[in-house]
Amino acid sequence: MAISNIIGNKYGKLTVIKELEERDKYNQRIYLCKCDCGNEKIVRRTNLITGHTKSCGCIKKRPRKDTDTIIGNKYGKLTVLEELEERDKYNQRQYLCKCDCGNEKIVRRTNLIEGRNKSCGCIKKGPKKKINDLRGNRYGKLTVIKELEEKNNNQRQYLCKCDCGNEKIASRNNLITGDTKSCGCIKKGPKKKDISMVIGSKYGKLTVVERIEEDGRYNYYLCECDCGNEKIVRLDSLINGKTKSCGCIKNGRKKIR
Repeated sequence: MAISNIIGNKYGKLTVIKELEERDKYNQRIYLCKCDCGNEKIVRRTNLITGHTKSCGCIKKRPRKDTDTIIGNKYGKLTVLEELEERDKYNQRQYLCKCDCGNEKIVRRTNLIEGRNKSCGCIKKGPKKKINDLRGNRYGKLTVIKELEEKNNNQRQYLCKCDCGNEKIASRNNLITGDTKSCGCIKKGPKKKDISMVIGSKYGKLTVVERIEEDGRYNYYLCECDCGNEKIVRLDSLINGKTKSCGCIKNGRKKIR
């Protein structure tokens, strides 16, 4: 009896008022219901009991209306001003938007919501201009002065000034990739230091006196030991510590034993 009589029961926002004499096209019992919003709706009995129908339709309509309104919303740098009456060639809704930079742009609704359009185009334009013009940029020890008219192997060439004071022409690609970082002084520096600064240096008991010869692979130096003897030693043996004396260190140990 309780299951059969649902008059007065509430299902969602619907309150059952009465059962109608006629049935629907599927021979299902139907009821006149009143929604909390004030509207009336005829609903099939099974849809009420199963919860398939919970309102006159206002539950679905309201969220759709809220979602539909994007005027005033901000997407990236674009603020939506108004919806246009005309649609684009794909029958998509369009909106007039104002960018933070001050420009206005017409944008498709889906492009705004999905983030495909975030500005009037100024975001993309800015970086391109910065990358294209290298003047004033610094790469390693080189500062770009100007771009040259002539190209080399179809590569754009730039006149640069090095921190050491020299000028150098470098290709755009070598500057950006870091293949060229100086006029060449970075590479030249260490070699010059190895040859000139080693004279007078002390390695173990050996003091470097002068350079003797170079066989193409190694540099040889005349060294004076603390014991007074002289010895010709290869530079790499001095630096890595393989040779620290004229041999007196070993001889002395043998003598003590």
